[in-house]
Parts: sequence; C-alpha cells; structure tokens
Amino acid sequence: MKKAFYIFLTAGALTLAGCAKDDVPFVETKRTVTLDAVAGDVVSENVGEDTRGGLVEGLGMHWHEGDKISLFRRGGNGDHAIDTNIEFTVSAGSFPAKTASFTGELRDVDPGAPFSQQPSHYVAVYPYAPGATHPGLEELVADSYVNTTLPAVQYYTNDNGIPGVKGIPMIARGPISDGTLNFHPMYAMLRLSVKLKPEFTEAITVKRVVVSVSGTATGEYLSGKVRINGVGGQTGVNPQTMGNHSVTWDASASKSLTLDCGEGVVIDNTNETILYIGVPKPAGSGGGLYGGYEFSFETEDGSAIAKTKTGRMVFENGVIYKLPTITINAPQAAVQAIIPDAELRAYLVGINAIEDLNDGNGTVNITNPDLQDLNLSTKASVIASIAGLEAFTNLKTLNLTGTGIVNLDITHLASLETFTSRPAMFQTSPVRSLNASGLKNLKTLSIVNNANLETLNISGCTALTRVECAGSAGTNMINGSTMQFAATFARTYMSPNLKTLIAEGLTQITRVTSYLGYGDASEHLTIPTISFKDCVNLNSMTLGGSVQTTAITMDITNTPLASNPGGITGDNGMVTYIR
Repeated sequence: MKKAFYIFLTAGALTLAGCAKDDVPFVETKRTVTLDAVAGDVVSENVGEDTRGGLVEGLGMHWHEGDKISLFRRGGNGDHAIDTNIEFTVSAGSFPAKTASFTGELRDVDPGAPFSQQPSHYVAVYPYAPGATHPGLEELVADSYVNTTLPAVQYYTNDNGIPGVKGIPMIARGPISDGTLNFHPMYAMLRLSVKLKPEFTEAITVKRVVVSVSGTATGEYLSGKVRINGVGGQTGVNPQTMGNHSVTWDASASKSLTLDCGEGVVIDNTNETILYIGVPKPAGSGGGLYGGYEFSFETEDGSAIAKTKTGRMVFENGVIYKLPTITINAPQAAVQAIIPDAELRAYLVGINAIEDLNDGNGTVNITNPDLQDLNLSTKASVIASIAGLEAFTNLKTLNLTGTGIVNLDITHLASLETFTSRPAMFQTSPVRSLNASGLKNLKTLSIVNNANLETLNISGCTALTRVECAGSAGTNMINGSTMQFAATFARTYMSPNLKTLIAEGLTQITRVTSYLGYGDASEHLTIPTISFKDCVNLNSMTLGGSVQTTAITMDITNTPLASNPGGITGDNGMVTYIR
C-alpha cells in the first residue's frame, strides 16, 4: 500500500499577514517561525517480507538531526512567487523522529498588497539546496518548475540495528488553508543485500558505495542540477503524481552518486548486510534505466574491492526494489602482470583497469580484476599484442574489430565467452591466422569479412555454438550441433584464401553439411585442409557431389565416420581421408 510523507504546519504560522491599523504605515519585518513536521511511512509495496515498521523507521522516513528544507511561499492562486528558497532547519526532536520542529525566517506580508502577493500555497523541497528557485507567472512561467540540485551523497544510517539511508529527496505542495504539507519521495530506493564470497573468511569494512549509470541513454543521470517540472498550478496536486514529476537534467549533471557509510559497514561471508540507495526515475526513457547500474564497493583508501552491474530496470519513485544478493571479493594484494604493448597499457589505464608502473618492462598493477567486457575497437589498429590480458581472469568478452595483428592467438584467455574480430569500415583485415583452440568457455566467435584469413583453429572449443563468418551477422558455420559449409562461406564471406580449418575435439558436433553446387561448378568447397579429429559424436557428413573440384585432405580420426564410411554421402573422390 502506498503511503505519503506528511509535514503538518502550525495553523497560521506561516501566513504572517500584517495587522497594522489603516493609519499606521506597514513596515516589513522578518519573524522567526517554528513549524511542526510529521513524516509518514514510505511506499513499500515491492519489498515483500521486509515490510515492517522497523525497516521503515531506518529508511529516513523520519527526520534526522541537521535536516533542512527549501520552502517557497506562493501567492494568488499559488502561481505567483512571494518568497524563494527560505531555509528551514530541524530544531527539535528525538532523532530519528517521526515528528520534529523546523525553524526559519519569513517576512510579514502587507495586507494591502495585491491578491497575487497574498500567501496561499507552499512548495517545499528536501533537502535544502542553495540557489534553488521556483519562478511564478510574474516571470511568464505558465507551468512553474523548481530548479534545484539533487545531492551527490547519501548517508547510511543504522538506528538500533535497523539499516536505512538519509538524504532521499522529497517534494511537497499544498494550500496554506489545509495546514498540512504532504511530502512525497522523488526517488525509488534500491535494497542491496551484500555478502563476501565463501572463500573470504575474514570480514571487511566498506566505507563507500558508488553507484553509476552503465548506459548512455538521454536523461539517465543520478545527481546534480535539475529542473523539476509541473510543480505550479492553481490547485493542490494529485498525491498519486506528486513526486513523479518529469525532470530535465542540466548538462553538468552527474551519472554517479555515493552512499557514505560513515565509520564503515561490516561485510562477511555468512550474513547478508543490507544497504539502501535512492535513485531518481530516469527522464525521457519511460521510467526505465536501459543500461542498468554499476555498484562499486570501496575501502578506506578509495580502492574498489568489487564491481557489479544490474540489467535494465523500470521503476517508480517512492518504491523499494529488492535486488538479488550481491557477493563481493575481499581486498587483495595488488596483482601484477606484464603487458608489453604500450598502446594496450594506455587504453587499460584510461578505463581504470590497471596502474602502469612505468618500469620499462610493461609491469602493471591490476586495479580491476573483475573486468569482464573489453572493447578495443577504437585502439585495435595500433595495438600490436594482447599478451598480458590473461591477468584479467574474469574476462568474458573481447572485441578486436580493426586489429592490425596478423597472427592472432587468444588461447591464453581461458574465461573468454565471446570474441569478435572484423575489419574496420572500408579496411581490409590483415589477419592471416586465428588460434582459439582450447577455449572451453568460448560460445560465440565472430570473424566476419576477414578476407586474408588462411588458418582457423577452434579445436577443443566444446562450448562453441555460433561462429559468424558471413557478410552479416546471422549466417553460421556452427549452429547448435551442426557444422555447415557453403561455397559462399568459403569463398566470399569467410576468406577466399582460407586453406586450413582445424576443428578438432568439438564434441558438440554431430553432422557436417556442405551446401555446394546449385548447378554452378565454380561454387565449391575451397578449404584444402580440414581436421575433425576427435569430434567423437560426428556421425554424418554430406559433401558436394560432382561439383567438388578442389582436392581436400580431411582428418576424421577418432570419429564415428572413421569406421562408418556409409555416414558420408556426396563424395566424388576429391576428398582424401585420414582415419
């Protein structure tokens, strides 16, 4: 059930209309005003079993010592500005307090002033931001907005063992006659459950959690200068939409924010530690964060001990979203590696993956051992070697589009699942050989338009289910359990120069089909040397028949075909078998 935040104003306390007699001139003065504020429950419809009073109490739905709000007093029908950004500070309460008093200064209003200057409505924003503005009709603003700065830092709280977060922005608007101002959260809240991986037996202390936007979509910002739209108007706002205003971010806004954990939060491998972080609903993307979030857990010295990403998220403000448990590494001694290529080192420094020790030998400290995705396409043409990348033991995706390496060997990247190497636009790839043998985790190999490729070795790639080798993605050499050959694969799309294909030990392959002929004798298989040795489940092969004119040597040792020639059809005598 959705519930709002409430802040009750002492009746008449902020009206401050002058009481002067007609024969006494009005003199504007300022008065110190104290108001009572009451905060209600947070929306908790997405938390499930964790919807309980204690958890709500820890989430900052109560006021905390030092809290400040920006108060804007409005006149007429609520669409004229009287006072802009008056600072009210919490002054009394037993914190965290459901009820607290706020104190600030407001000026008296001349009772003879025009209707547009007679106080009628209030708008308030938490937390207070210096320089916040809320223009009115006198500035020709028809749909009034608030310009403010959303904080870059939130604060972990733990009240009597109940975790929470302080500093979640809220907004309120209402008529003075109600005597009540209803606050609504402008953020959704992410609930993180964090623990160490089982192999780390000693607890650690996390000082900060930095959350950043992974994608590049418009409107995906997390803190900084922002315009909150649709705040003005002549009547009170709908509680169901208050807090869900559209926002327009300034170009200077940031794609990150920090949860300050104060003295630190202890993380161990037994208990899940609960952390809350508030995030704004993205602007311009239908409430969805398409790139997801990246969380970096940091120690006292600022080093990241773990990073993890979410997928695309769609959410509403004022709702708590429980994320899957995050398991992280404990801090470890710096891992050193040798990365000989200076251009590769420079790129890795730029993405904060390494620290270059500049010793003349290519020695580096690995600063992001959890690196999983590496796209070198913008630098591949000047990188002469990828030696040393094996130090990133979690590397799953590597893109070398545009590489200048002639003999490409990726056999040292044991965790690799996806590899791409294509020529840059309007360029011819210099790659003559690609050795991916033994990569038991490799699932996708994309080597489109490598026209000079002579040797391809995919032996032992037992997880391989897709090899893209056509002029466009979607044409496969390996698709499921079938290895397909076509003249267009060999001659046009893959490489007219391909002379050797080594596909040994591919236990997933059961059938090889050569799509040849179609009445054109020029369209035939042109790979002179092929090895299917140790493909222990390969029991069927269809060759091209009479149109096959290139002599081929094919190794089928330790395959069912070695002892069952009847499993081979379409052989016109141009293939010599090694059994």
